[in-house]
Amino acid sequence: MKASRKFLTETLHLLECVPLPQSLQNRYGQKVIINLSWHGAAVDKSHHERSELPPPPPQTDTGLPPLKEHIEPLWELKHQKPASCGKCTRVLEGRGEETPTLRHIVPDDLTDTARLLMLFEEAQAKGLIGGSESERLTFVAIAERARLRAIRNAPGLFAELVRRRLWHFVTQDDEDRAHERLREYFYGRREEGRALILKRPSEALSKDALFAADVSARLRRHGFSGDVFAVVSRELPDWTRERWERAIAEVEHAKNKRSEQVLSAFAPL
Repeated sequence: MKASRKFLTETLHLLECVPLPQSLQNRYGQKVIINLSWHGAAVDKSHHERSELPPPPPQTDTGLPPLKEHIEPLWELKHQKPASCGKCTRVLEGRGEETPTLRHIVPDDLTDTARLLMLFEEAQAKGLIGGSESERLTFVAIAERARLRAIRNAPGLFAELVRRRLWHFVTQDDEDRAHERLREYFYGRREEGRALILKRPSEALSKDALFAADVSARLRRHGFSGDVFAVVSRELPDWTRERWERAIAEVEHAKNKRSEQVLSAFAPL
């Protein structure tokens, strides 16, 4: 380029350089004007200084421009506030974790009852489950089942059970553990260090009573409100009305006995 400019200015006199201060030349380059009185005099081209560099490749405008490089970090994206989800926006006191979300479940969400109930509120807002106390108990029971039954990925199992609404996988033992968690979370213990050792009804019930309690709980979770015995007798003819009522009475007696134990354990001295 410099050789061509020198040829046009000093040999052909087609261009004329305008003297400028060096500071302007460094910033904007050499200013030249075209000699309008030039008549195209013949010139010996052999004296033209040629560059030994190969000619530049032809310029094409079909390609996309290069991406801009962001050397500095995007400061404006820092310190973003978490998305609001109703009651879930409360601050977890004394903890530095992010707000629990069903999009990313961590093991602490299954062991911390407060975080688990925040997930329950989000699931309720998304229409995955209702907001009744029994459905809240089922949600916590699902967490208990995933926490204790999963071999490797308990949060993944819990997320799959909730997403597909597989509430029927909950057993009576899962509900018992969930009930204890919710009772301790909402009411706590009246005296610190006072142990509450209760014998669960399932440990003292007969096989018939365990079967009747499990079938009744499963049908209740599916919204069935009719006669459970009619369903059982249709599938299992060996179950008579007397056998069914005896099993249900045993279950009710165990529940009443357990309630008395709870009241006596928390009664003031």
